[in-house]
Amino acid sequence: MNIIWRPTKLNERTIQKLKEAFKLWCSVEEACSYAEISSSSYYEWLSKNEEFSEEISIVKKYLEFKSRAVIAQSLENWDVKTAMWYLERKSKDEFNLQHIEVKVPENRKMVIEYKRSPYENYDENWNPTK
Repeated sequence: MNIIWRPTKLNERTIQKLKEAFKLWCSVEEACSYAEISSSSYYEWLSKNEEFSEEISIVKKYLEFKSRAVIAQSLENWDVKTAMWYLERKSKDEFNLQHIEVKVPENRKMVIEYKRSPYENYDENWNPTK
């Protein structure tokens, strides 16, 4: 009895297509569709091929790295808006620009007060505004 094996679709062209898709933050289903393979084949290759698995893991981090590099370059160029945006997210307690308090008085009418942060009183060049 002769057993005929179907050739694997795991080749350089398929891997390159998967990498292209993952560099655009595509889902596994989207990447597999673009590479013309089934997602079950993709997961099988991941589990059986450590080198392939590592390559895909690295590629999936590409845009995150690229985004961090853009932010870092903006900060190197003294971009104040980027610096403020970064600090608002990294040091929320100290640099959060919006403090909103919700008060519900006895008559149950809701009042929302917006409190300005001390950092809102400056323009992009750190000049005081009125």
